[in-house]
Amino acid sequence: MSEPVLTLSPDDSLEHAWLLMARAHVRHLPVVADRQHLLGLVTHRDLLGTTSNRTCVPDEPTRVRTLASVSARDVMDTHVLVARPDEPAAVAGERLIACKTGALPIVEPNGRLVGILTSGDLARWATRQMTGAGHA
Repeated sequence: MSEPVLTLSPDDSLEHAWLLMARAHVRHLPVVADRQHLLGLVTHRDLLGTTSNRTCVPDEPTRVRTLASVSARDVMDTHVLVARPDEPAAVAGERLIACKTGALPIVEPNGRLVGILTSGDLARWATRQMTGAGHA
């Protein structure tokens, strides 16, 4: 699980989301309200589906600026699969695989976001286990 989690507010622009994803090298941004209450999830794929393609607008800065008028609330997925902090990693990993999703926000029973589990997190953990680094 990755923590702390980079998040968006529902009113943040997709331009902000694009730049945040690029700087942090992440592909999933939970959208939260006050007190880190999970509202939805914006993915890199959501951003790609919203912006002009390279054929229409070949200049990336111009394509990214077109995202400034769209807010996270306009594209976020509100039916987000989540995991609980006390849930075994194997169960969460099976859910990632079965549902073909790239991330599971880790949410307390009251809806508060506390972390995120990505397929990359699981791959890093598995690699450490296979190389013996996880047996320290």
